[in-house]
Amino acid sequence: PFASVYLEDDALVMGKATLEIREFMAALGLSVNQESNIPDDHISCVLELTTLLLANTRQTSPYRSTLTQYINNYLTKWVPLYIEKIKTHAQTTTLYTVADILFYWLDELKREYQYE
Repeated sequence: PFASVYLEDDALVMGKATLEIREFMAALGLSVNQESNIPDDHISCVLELTTLLLANTRQTSPYRSTLTQYINNYLTKWVPLYIEKIKTHAQTTTLYTVADILFYWLDELKREYQYE
């Protein structure tokens, strides 16, 4: 569940994609709690960042451009592949359903925050 596995040719954790999302978060004044030992590009961190950006976008419009870039240049590049992998290998209907919900949520984000 790491962006670097899906975005890089060598498919290794803690690659360039990890550093890029770390820099993106730092530019926003955010960071992942390093005590957790979870890389910045883990799906849980990515979804939390998405939620934070959504919450701030509703309050101030300057975040809308940031969120639009984040969705179109980052989320859509690897999360659909991750969702497909979950659906292909899900051994329970619950996990399959979670992947479906994530798919529809991402699809809604893409529609709402597409480049204008």
